[in-house]
Amino acid sequence: MRRSLTPLLICVGCLVPTAATGKTWVAGKDASTIQACVDRAETGDVVEVPSGIWRERVTVAKSIALKGRGGILDGGGEGTVLRIRA
Repeated sequence: MRRSLTPLLICVGCLVPTAATGKTWVAGKDASTIQACVDRAETGDVVEVPSGIWRERVTVAKSIALKGRGGILDGGGEGTVLRIRA
């Protein structure tokens, strides 16, 4: 009697973990500020900060990644510039 391997391969394929890929939010493109991108991002997402001077203060309170591309975060001398609470 000949059996098909298809059901077995489907079961094994379901057990293999897949890498969760989050969305990438680009400041200045997807939202006007870094903070707006952070606010829209969900767990596992990436917020990309392009080059330039970003005059704002940012608070991150979720599990996301910040990726710099030569950007400068300038808080204007008004306290903490980047606060991470995740």
